[in-house]
Amino acid sequence: MTTSYVSSLLLALCFLHMHSMYAQPMLSYTDPQGDLYVSDSGRLVHLEHMPIRSIQYAANSIAYLDNDGELNYYARHKQQLLDVTNPSFYSNTDYYLYYANGGSFSVYDGKERRYLGYIQNHPYAFGDSLAAIHDSSGYFYGYEQGMLIELEQQPVLRVTAGDNTLAYINHICQFRVYLHGEQMDVDSYAPIAFQAAANTVVYIDNYNYLKVLWNGEITELTHFAQINCLSTIIND
Repeated sequence: MTTSYVSSLLLALCFLHMHSMYAQPMLSYTDPQGDLYVSDSGRLVHLEHMPIRSIQYAANSIAYLDNDGELNYYARHKQQLLDVTNPSFYSNTDYYLYYANGGSFSVYDGKERRYLGYIQNHPYAFGDSLAAIHDSSGYFYGYEQGMLIELEQQPVLRVTAGDNTLAYINHICQFRVYLHGEQMDVDSYAPIAFQAAANTVVYIDNYNYLKVLWNGEITELTHFAQINCLSTIIND
């Protein structure tokens, strides 16, 4: 893929990201002995007396794997052990903590845990406040505000998630977007490349036009006369 092609797509996405405001993450501190502390409303709270394996920050919470590989969550002045050991991955966002054990994908909202679906055989994605997964029958769902929303009855080919936006290619190569509770048909043909952000999807369509979908409106930015690597899709 040409450098100008990649740069144009990412520059458009980064420009639109500048319109979003992000809260400062909760901070932690590890002393020379390996003890973990968190800064909570101006005071240091001692969480661990052994070195931890990893940690992730969000605006009002932290999630970490302790020395034994147990997944911990700290928010609202409270430490919670989630009874999850050595997850395949975990990702802490301002709204949800996502994690997986093998092919089982789940979410925690600070109060309740919920199993969402499988990640072994089909694409999945998650953003700050929503996720996209398949069930055991291959149905494709979005998860938002504690609800599962059926989007497709067949497995999708690709999906990406922004803070509050899903963009995906369905089983017949239609390009669709889920935003603000609505599913939109963007194009009858799969784009060459696409990425989602907050209220935004940036993509290069089948005719090499760079476009931005922002709050439901599509704007054409430029046209690429030639693209050397059509098989690569930026989706990470």
